[in-house]
Amino acid sequence: MKKRMFVLGFTAGMVMAGATTVFAADYIKAVIYPVKLVINGQEQESPDDAGVLNYNNRAYVPLRLVAEKLGAKVGFQEAPTASGTKITIDAPHGRPLRPAIR
Repeated sequence: MKKRMFVLGFTAGMVMAGATTVFAADYIKAVIYPVKLVINGQEQESPDDAGVLNYNNRAYVPLRLVAEKLGAKVGFQEAPTASGTKITIDAPHGRPLRPAIR
């Protein structure tokens, strides 16, 4: 009887653990870390809610913060679907921002 209860409890535990693992697989694990943001040689103040993320040894910075510090206007148009949502960045005076993307 005890053996049967153990097997039943063990099986139930494994099912719940497996379901939790599948559920957690949809998330990205990233770390927020403090950095000094320097744009065009000037150290910039960053708001507390604009954290820099570290994921797979890459830094992800807040797009709006960096674009506005470069003098660009940033727009956000949310759509019913993610693929229809738009982020626009308009450089000041029509000049290109020339990002260094690697």
